[in-house]
Amino acid sequence: MARKRTYNRRNQSQNKILSVLILVAVIGFYLWQNNQASHSNQGATSTKPFSSAVAADDQALLNLKWDGTLDGDVVHINSDKATFTNVEMGETFPSQGSKLRPVDGLSLSPLDNLGRSQQGNFIASRSAMDKVTKRPDRIGYDVRPSGWFIND
Repeated sequence: MARKRTYNRRNQSQNKILSVLILVAVIGFYLWQNNQASHSNQGATSTKPFSSAVAADDQALLNLKWDGTLDGDVVHINSDKATFTNVEMGETFPSQGSKLRPVDGLSLSPLDNLGRSQQGNFIASRSAMDKVTKRPDRIGYDVRPSGWFIND
């Protein structure tokens, strides 16, 4: 008869020691990783010169040359004040009897106490988008995307 194979099981104390060692290794790695991140941040706190530009009107704002840098992730325009009138702030999207066919427009949330709008929504109709980006009525046969035909 075949003997039933038995596996040597570790006793309880060995399992506890192994669990504690794994826990210490994980905590040590976590602390080491946080320590490395704090060391790398200390060298990156150098001050950069702050540059600003002032535009008298909308056209001058469009003509500004931008060097591609950001102040964090925010570009500050007009000292963070809204340039919309109260009438423009109250405008909503007119529709052609359906929310699915909006008329082009911009809708802004009310101004906060610092004169900023917190949210702006812009909706453009397909005809307005076609004025800017004309799409062909039909894709030509000379355009063959990958996988268009078998064995491409």
